Amino acid sequence: LMIPVRTCRKTPPEEEPESAAFIEIMDAPPEREAREVFSGWMFASSPALSALEHPIYDVWLGDCKMASSASSVVGD
Repeated sequence: LMIPVRTCRKTPPEEEPESAAFIEIMDAPPEREAREVFSGWMFASSPALSALEHPIYDVWLGDCKMASSASSVVGD
Protein backbone atom coordinates (compact mmCIF):
# COMPACT_ATOMS: atom_id res chain seq x y z
CA LEU A 1 0.00 0.00 0.00
CA MET A 2 1.05 3.57 -0.62
CA ILE A 3 -0.37 6.03 1.92
CA PRO A 4 0.35 9.70 1.21
CA VAL A 5 -0.80 12.03 3.99
CA ARG A 6 -2.23 15.24 2.54
CA THR A 7 -2.78 16.98 5.87
CA CYS A 8 -2.63 16.01 9.53
CA ARG A 9 -4.15 17.99 12.40
CA LYS A 10 -3.99 17.63 16.15
CA THR A 11 -5.95 19.59 18.75
CA PRO A 12 -4.08 21.87 21.17
CA PRO A 13 -3.22 20.40 24.60
CA GLU A 14 -5.97 22.38 26.36
CA GLU A 15 -8.72 20.78 24.20
CA GLU A 16 -10.10 17.24 24.05
CA PRO A 17 -7.39 15.04 22.45
CA GLU A 18 -8.05 14.40 18.76
CA SER A 19 -5.94 13.73 15.69
CA ALA A 20 -7.31 13.78 12.16
CA ALA A 21 -5.63 13.22 8.82
CA PHE A 22 -6.70 13.44 5.20
CA ILE A 23 -5.08 10.50 3.48
CA GLU A 24 -5.19 8.65 0.20
CA ILE A 25 -4.51 4.93 0.14
CA MET A 26 -3.36 3.28 -3.06
CA ASP A 27 -3.21 -0.50 -3.50
CA ALA A 28 -0.15 -1.12 -5.67
CA PRO A 29 0.47 -4.85 -6.08
CA PRO A 30 3.48 -5.93 -8.14
CA GLU A 31 2.88 -6.19 -11.88
CA ARG A 32 -0.47 -4.35 -11.67
CA GLU A 33 -1.48 -0.75 -11.92
CA ALA A 34 -2.02 1.08 -8.61
CA ARG A 35 -5.63 1.87 -7.73
CA GLU A 36 -7.08 4.16 -5.10
CA VAL A 37 -8.89 2.22 -2.37
CA PHE A 38 -9.50 5.09 0.08
CA SER A 39 -9.48 8.87 0.05
CA GLY A 40 -10.75 10.90 2.98
CA TRP A 41 -10.41 11.93 6.60
CA MET A 42 -9.49 9.46 9.34
CA PHE A 43 -9.95 10.29 13.02
CA ALA A 44 -7.92 8.71 15.82
CA SER A 45 -10.86 8.81 18.26
CA SER A 46 -13.29 7.14 15.82
CA PRO A 47 -11.47 4.57 13.67
CA ALA A 48 -14.71 2.97 12.45
CA LEU A 49 -16.11 6.30 11.23
CA SER A 50 -14.09 6.24 8.02
CA ALA A 51 -12.34 2.91 7.83
CA LEU A 52 -10.46 1.34 4.96
CA GLU A 53 -12.37 -1.68 3.69
CA HIS A 54 -9.73 -4.07 2.35
CA PRO A 55 -9.60 -7.89 2.51
CA ILE A 56 -5.98 -7.95 3.76
CA TYR A 57 -5.12 -4.63 5.43
CA ASP A 58 -6.48 -2.61 8.34
CA VAL A 59 -5.37 1.02 8.41
CA TRP A 60 -6.22 3.49 11.16
CA LEU A 61 -4.89 6.76 12.46
CA GLY A 62 -3.01 6.62 15.74
CA ASP A 63 -1.59 10.14 16.03
CA CYS A 64 -0.17 13.06 14.07
CA LYS A 65 3.48 13.88 14.65
CA MET A 66 5.73 16.40 12.99
CA ALA A 67 8.78 14.84 11.35
CA SER A 68 11.28 16.94 9.39
CA SER A 69 8.77 19.78 8.92
CA ALA A 70 6.22 17.40 7.34
CA SER A 71 3.21 15.65 8.85
CA SER A 72 3.20 11.90 9.22
CA VAL A 73 0.73 9.30 10.42
CA VAL A 74 1.61 6.88 13.19
CA GLY A 75 -0.53 3.77 13.72
CA ASP A 76 -1.01 1.92 16.99
